[in-house]
Amino acid sequence: LTGWRATECAALEWSWINFDAKTITIPGDVDTDDARLFAGVKTHAEMTWPMSDVLHDIIKARSELDGRDERYVFPSRADNDVPYIAHARGTLLAIAKVADCYVIEDGEKVYRLSPHDLRRTAVRVAIAARVDYALRMRMLNHAPAGVHDDYERDRNPETLRSGVNAVAAYILDAAAVAEAQASGANVVNLADRRAS
Repeated sequence: LTGWRATECAALEWSWINFDAKTITIPGDVDTDDARLFAGVKTHAEMTWPMSDVLHDIIKARSELDGRDERYVFPSRADNDVPYIAHARGTLLAIAKVADCYVIEDGEKVYRLSPHDLRRTAVRVAIAARVDYALRMRMLNHAPAGVHDDYERDRNPETLRSGVNAVAAYILDAAAVAEAQASGANVVNLADRRAS
């Protein structure tokens, strides 16, 4: 739903979320003693994104779970030095199987999906949803490619709200179509159609 980098998503803290404004602010730089921990966004500039209505509802429901972590939205359940989920291998494998994303190695299907594949998918969805180029670049927090791109980097998160909602709506619509195909709900029997 966001197209954010894996580290930005994984390290998400509750204090970065403003549920009333429906925004998330990720710091540009974070001082850390451990090089494995999140050190801020790649561009080093603090970024505030609007949450799509869908993402807001998901994260709000997560915030209301019993036993939620006090600091991290996606805490690590394992005893390790990284307090949030650093690798979602099981989740990515499950998504790869559902989406049939694989490579052939030694004649066998090997399911494979990376967090960056999801980032690229978010770009493709934004293009399909007709989100403007400058807004897409800002949604992904890409550094400006040219002088004019830099002019268009309005820092107001509301500028992006229509884009993030368009991406979320596109994904929900695609899911509804897939569900209808799987159940046969969108199939019209031609014999029945001719009779009417």
